[in-house]
Amino acid sequence: MQLKSFEIQNFRSIKYVKCYVSPKITLLAGKNESGKTNILLALQRLRTKFTDDDIPRTSNKDDKTFVECNFVISKKEIESVLGNIDVSIDYEHDSAELIVKTTPKVDYQFSGNFYNELKNTIEEPARDAINDFNNLIQEMKDQSEKHGGIKLEAVTSLESNTVETNSSQLSAMQQQLTQNPAMWGGSITMDKITSTKSLLTQLNSHVTKMANLHLQLEELIPGVVYFDSFEDKLPPEMDLIDAIKAQSNTSEYNIVSDFVKLSGLDLESLKNPDRQHRAQATNKATRISSEIFGKYWKQDPIDIEISYDEPKLTFFVKDRGDDYPFKPEQRSKGMQWFMCFLARLKATGSEENNLILIDEPGLYLHAQAQQDVLDLLEEITGNNNQIVFATHSPYLIDTSKLNRIRLVIKNKSKKITELENQFNKNADIETITPIVTAIGLDLSKGVAFAKKRNILVEGVSDYYYIVGMKKYLEKNRNYKFPEDIAIIPCVGESKTSLVASLLIGYGLDYKILLDKKGTRHTHEKLEEEGLTDKILTLGITSSESIEDQFSTKDKEKYTVTEDNLSKTLTSKTFYEKVESGEYVDFTETTVKNFIKLLDDITK
Repeated sequence: MQLKSFEIQNFRSIKYVKCYVSPKITLLAGKNESGKTNILLALQRLRTKFTDDDIPRTSNKDDKTFVECNFVISKKEIESVLGNIDVSIDYEHDSAELIVKTTPKVDYQFSGNFYNELKNTIEEPARDAINDFNNLIQEMKDQSEKHGGIKLEAVTSLESNTVETNSSQLSAMQQQLTQNPAMWGGSITMDKITSTKSLLTQLNSHVTKMANLHLQLEELIPGVVYFDSFEDKLPPEMDLIDAIKAQSNTSEYNIVSDFVKLSGLDLESLKNPDRQHRAQATNKATRISSEIFGKYWKQDPIDIEISYDEPKLTFFVKDRGDDYPFKPEQRSKGMQWFMCFLARLKATGSEENNLILIDEPGLYLHAQAQQDVLDLLEEITGNNNQIVFATHSPYLIDTSKLNRIRLVIKNKSKKITELENQFNKNADIETITPIVTAIGLDLSKGVAFAKKRNILVEGVSDYYYIVGMKKYLEKNRNYKFPEDIAIIPCVGESKTSLVASLLIGYGLDYKILLDKKGTRHTHEKLEEEGLTDKILTLGITSSESIEDQFSTKDKEKYTVTEDNLSKTLTSKTFYEKVESGEYVDFTETTVKNFIKLLDDITK
């Protein structure tokens, strides 16, 4: 399953947030104490129990604590569920929505179109029996009111435990009636109780189907792997028996187990009395772990040496070409962190369908090493894993993928955490500093964000639509866009001249693309600053905008907002569909309009 969005309510510092998730990596950017960690902890509750600390002391009884995740199920997963439940249904969709909600009292509650259709299919044959049962127990309750009443409950859903509860109560009533036939004034007979139990027996088969459906859906929920800190260090040695025990204890984080798994070392093979056999196993593990580490640690090349000197398993780190071995603890904190992080992530990320949560990765690493972390995260997502990580470091922000950023903001007056799905909105300077810094870094290097020639667009939505269509045309229509041109969003009209000034300062050529819709103030400001000759005007009429480059059919399909989503979020969703390879198709009118637009801005 792929996580599409999540909602968190009444969890620690969070009153309520809703976050739309990117298909691969979502970045929670914000300053310290903004609540980034609490969002990660809430997502972790998808697979762990809530704690007393999770529920705010100031919460009202009506403010229910919950975490709700909206997933998209693939056709393969749909077929897996349908193949394992005894339900006759033709479900022809290639994907489906499944909403999973977890609370302190209930592990999983399901909803969404896929679940609701299956639930209705299971419950429909049981509706008559449910109605008959509820009518019968209501009659029995009415008849017994003068004699203390009975405790039977109406069945409202096959998901509840009322069937089992009623069954136990009816058995107790049979025993009571046997001992005292006049109980309840003789109005409730053994025949009525028997008839009621018979109806419960009919319902029980449907309850079993519903329970099986829940079981199948629970198995689809992604595993959740949470990285909070890496205080553990790889020890220089460990007793082999202890290492084997640690490896079998999957409930605890253990760095030695992760390194063993990373290197492919079979610990049981080290019990072999043949020293040559043991040396062969550890030499192979040394080579594999060194190759994997070297692929991602792009600083000075090193080797991780794993050996076995009975009864100890030993670990050393050596600079390549140097014979002197170091204990892991003798290397820098940055290297120690990266070794632990890589081992843990590769050990877990080799499996599919995980939601990987990472809190402030790479704090001990310098700029280049932090960018190496991004490369590692990109690779891990290839195994159908999604990653959500929190950071305030500019080096962990890929400026070519700003659509991944979600801003986490601490509302000082209300003392609660808020989340903004648009990186350009409602944030103070401290919160957006990592983004601004990241952009500045790329500008100073002249790569990724700015190039030899640059096209400034006024808004983020303009950026997403233009770059999204550029990617589509390059992939599907063999369109060639000049490699020396970058398209840069200015995050609102007030920032256009500021970004232009930065480009001038770095000696970079640029043009400013404006549409005629609502840009009078921007035109006037640029004219005042003598930048009129840099303006490219889109469209002929005063109402024309980037969205008007789409045909009427495509505009309705890709640019109209749903569920009151903002214009920026809708355009970002469009861009992510194109980037992830999701099926998109356009009319020839749209294709021609965007080819002309791209040709015009590159002249």
